[in-house]
Amino acid sequence: MSEAATRNRVGYEEDFSAWADDQARLIRAGDFAALDLEHLAEEIEGLSISERRELRSRLNSSSSAPYQVAIPAGVSQSQLVEDNPDPTRER
Repeated sequence: MSEAATRNRVGYEEDFSAWADDQARLIRAGDFAALDLEHLAEEIEGLSISERRELRSRLNSSSSAPYQVAIPAGVSQSQLVEDNPDPTRER
């Protein structure tokens, strides 16, 4: 990267959005030596942590939602509570 281009690069701490755009441009240009590898690694790790939190949150909220169970036609309530793993199957 030229000295002028280095001076025009935006810092991670100064403007995150501009920094991210700059990093994407450098990757597309194949200028890997100019990448801010430390901050890129932090951001990638942060994405995976964020995704895990989001998944955990969605799983927790869905586990508190009421379940609807489809009961096969012809199956009585007593058959459901008996010790029978498949109430549609004759014993």
